[in-house]
Amino acid sequence: MMETDRLLLRNYSGTDKEIQDMLKNWVADPAVQAEYGEPVYGTYAAVRELLDRYMAEPYRWAVWEKKSGECIGQIAFCKTWDDIRTAEIEYCIGQRFQGNRYAGEALKAVIRYAFTRTGFEKLEAFHRKANPRSGRVLMKSCMHVTDTVERFRRQGTDPADEVCYCITASEWKRMQVQYRWTDGKDEDFRRFYLKTEEYYSRIVGGVQNRRAFVPYNLSDTISDVIVAGMDGAAVGCAGLKAYSESDAEIKRVWVEPDYRGNHIADEMMNRLEKPAKELGFRRTILQTRPIMRDAVGLYRKRGYYPIDNYPPYDRLDGAVCFAKDREMPGNREQEGLPDECGKSRDEGY
Repeated sequence: MMETDRLLLRNYSGTDKEIQDMLKNWVADPAVQAEYGEPVYGTYAAVRELLDRYMAEPYRWAVWEKKSGECIGQIAFCKTWDDIRTAEIEYCIGQRFQGNRYAGEALKAVIRYAFTRTGFEKLEAFHRKANPRSGRVLMKSCMHVTDTVERFRRQGTDPADEVCYCITASEWKRMQVQYRWTDGKDEDFRRFYLKTEEYYSRIVGGVQNRRAFVPYNLSDTISDVIVAGMDGAAVGCAGLKAYSESDAEIKRVWVEPDYRGNHIADEMMNRLEKPAKELGFRRTILQTRPIMRDAVGLYRKRGYYPIDNYPPYDRLDGAVCFAKDREMPGNREQEGLPDECGKSRDEGY
């Protein structure tokens, strides 16, 4: 079962109440069924037969309005393709209950269910061009227009009279991330600071190989911090501090391993660079190590280019520094990179 503020979504159980509400609210209504692309079912026996089929489908839910206790529609994965982890969504809401945004509320719940409790990696849907209201529901639920969907691909047909939509699990997960501004004294940021200290020491062969770096990276010296949250927990951080009148320094970009691949590091850097530019800094600068290949890859992808190490890193072995101008330089991000600096993968680190 799924629950929203106003709705309950339950698998069908075959009760008389379900049959009575289906007859009253949508399956006997020619207008609703025409939009839904289904025949009209006008008798108890016909709906009973239909309901028996629905009960055999694990991904079909009756939509119940909490306030009235009525079954007001349904939503389902009407087709699934396990080989490509894709499902197609269909839904309908009875006319008396339309205009209350119930379809979108149910759709958002089912999308969340698909990407958190099943193995599906993509959801698809389509509507007839003559039914643009359905398209607005899909778009408000963060699905986007696509050329076609799997149904039509496998049929070898062109969806000339339909508009197709989709959303992937990675797209949906990126939309679930919340970002908040704080400072270097924030509890979550300090926890990540300790975690990054352990991580950095491990990758360089022990804390003895980076003791000289520690005094220049204390958490409480970082004035502006972004903490990323997902699934009710903090999952990443990044900091910004003024380095000079012209340069702002980005510090401690970190994403928890289980949440990498959702472009969180990239988005945090977007959010740090924007205020840095608005405050009049000419560049954003940062320091890392060549061995941190994912980090170097992220910075290169974002237009950072190598610079001479700035103090205090000009006195520390193993550091490499980067900068990004307010106006993007030509291809400078490729200049002078150490051979061991790797190409970017999807996420920074």
